[in-house]
Amino acid sequence: MLTLDKDNFYAVVDGKNIPLTKREWEILSYLAENEHRVVSKQQLLDIIWDDPVFENTVEVYVKYIRTKIGPQYITTRRGFGYKINLSGEIT
Repeated sequence: MLTLDKDNFYAVVDGKNIPLTKREWEILSYLAENEHRVVSKQQLLDIIWDDPVFENTVEVYVKYIRTKIGPQYITTRRGFGYKINLSGEIT
C-alpha cells in the first residue's frame, strides 16, 4: 500500500519511507489528490511547472517515481494521462 507522509514529504510503501525530489512529490501528491480521476500530462505541466518544458518531462518524472515506489501504483491511460492506485491492487 502507498501512503503519503505530508509532514515529511515521503512516499511510504509497505511501511518503508521513500525519499522523493520536490517535483516527484508534487506529481505524486497531485495524483493522490485526484485518486479516482485520470490526470492528463497537460494538467501536470500546468500545475507543477511554471516555465515551459517538453511534454515528455512528465513521462520522465513518472518513470522516476515508478522506479522508487513500484510500477503498480501509477497506470498510464494511453491518450488520456495517468491514474494512481494507492492500494497497488490490479484493477
